[in-house]
Amino acid sequence: APTMRLMSADFSQPQQLHQHIWAMIIAGCADPANDLHWPMLASTTVASEHVAAEPNVRTVVLRAASEEGRWLECHSAMQTGKIAELQAQPIAMMAFNDRPSRQQLRLKGEVSIHNNDAHAKQIWATLSARQHPEYGSIEQFAVLRLHVQSIDWLRLGKTRHDRIRLEYPAGNGLASGSPTGTEAAPIARHLSP
Repeated sequence: APTMRLMSADFSQPQQLHQHIWAMIIAGCADPANDLHWPMLASTTVASEHVAAEPNVRTVVLRAASEEGRWLECHSAMQTGKIAELQAQPIAMMAFNDRPSRQQLRLKGEVSIHNNDAHAKQIWATLSARQHPEYGSIEQFAVLRLHVQSIDWLRLGKTRHDRIRLEYPAGNGLASGSPTGTEAAPIARHLSP
């Protein structure tokens, strides 16, 4: 899929930017050659009596995304450190850098971990036999779903940078448990780049 280039696009309405961002993400999800297929997932390490909690970032593969539900998914094995981190602190962020279009995205939200439930089993059944050893067994396989609460969008221009944060009102969309998946328009805030 071609990279979405926006050197002169003007997003006067938050919904326009919302649609643009989700189109980029969906395209990245489907194409391993697309920069957006390989986001960074940031979580917080688990604090102990002698060690303070700190940020932890790793590259993941974007496996699925839903504009209507406002969620992103990646896969993991339950024994990885990110699982313990997300169980202790489920607020996380996925960061994307689309180099050709000079756009960066940061999607923040709460992560739900699907392990040995109907959703994880359904996804496991779609994986090839070659992929199974990456996760160990079906009991160790996890689907991580980030329910997006806000998106920071940055476009790096030659003479000017644009940065906008989209915030999604609580209580709307599948991310909040609504069975209809309907949601209010995002609220946009222009930020300093």
